Amino acid sequence: MVLAGAMAELKRKHDTMVMVNTYVEPQVRVKDVTTRGDATCVWVEFSRPPDPPPIAPGALYQAPDLSHWVFEVHRLVARAGSVLTFETYNTSLAPPRVGEHYAFRSWWTKQAAEAVLDRSARWIERVYPGEHEHDHCLLTYEAIYSGQVGRFSVEHGWITTDAHRQFIEGDPYRVRASNPNWNEL
Repeated sequence: MVLAGAMAELKRKHDTMVMVNTYVEPQVRVKDVTTRGDATCVWVEFSRPPDPPPIAPGALYQAPDLSHWVFEVHRLVARAGSVLTFETYNTSLAPPRVGEHYAFRSWWTKQAAEAVLDRSARWIERVYPGEHEHDHCLLTYEAIYSGQVGRFSVEHGWITTDAHRQFIEGDPYRVRASNPNWNEL
């Protein structure tokens, strides 16, 4: 009986590992691209529904090298069935080519989007406490170690000082003033 239970647990762990390792990022095909002023608008058609929000910010990646993005997408501005429209601001990257296929990867978690969009959050500059401890920035995943200065919010936790400057103060994706809810990203 114990052996059967152990075998069942091993099978469950194996099946879980197989599920984790079989994730495939959504594939998109670029339908159209326009540029007006500092904004580039990209229409992409998803081969399957995108992962749950937040969908943007994110990027397009081209196989075989999925370690570097080809083009960033900053803000989701429209959705019509499987076609999503994104805007990108102030980019020096060449826009994606119409008809090309790319892997799509979202960058933020729900918690990260909530932290950025929460205009009432108080981000206090603090030294990370403890000895030999660390946490990770909600926005960049960069480690924040004991004794290091970061920004802390009771509601959201820790972010780096650079992430605060870039995403809270700078708002490069233009989402803080325009999106009241993380589900719209």
